[in-house]
Order: sequence, then structure tokens, then C-alpha cells
Amino acid sequence: MDFVHSTWFWLLLIVGPAFTVLTTLIRLARRETSSAFSASTSPQAWARQQQQAKPSSSETVPPATRHRS
Repeated sequence: MDFVHSTWFWLLLIVGPAFTVLTTLIRLARRETSSAFSASTSPQAWARQQQQAKPSSSETVPPATRHRS
């Protein structure tokens, strides 16, 4: 009886973690990455500061000049 119990112990000790790792990798492979955040998510303080520091698009684009030929 001791041999049966020790065999099952080692079998579970080896197969258990291997099964856990395998199922975790399968779930991660099928999981879709979501780029949308929930409505309750707000940007961090540093992100807000960067957005406020960005110049508007009209300031970054130089005015068009016409060249006469």
C-alpha cells in the first residue's frame, strides 16, 4: 500500500505543475489584447501633464510658403 501512495504522490507532484503551466500558456495564447480601457480608468498625472504641454497642431506645422519660378 505504501508503494501505491508514493507513486501517486510523485505522479501528482510532477504532472500537477506541468498541467498548470500548460493550461496557463493555452489561455494566454487565446486571450485577446484589449486596447480599450474601462470608463472608470483615468490617465495618470504624468500623462495629463504631457498632454497639456503638447503644442497644438497649428503651432507645430510651419506656414506654407509659395515659391515663384
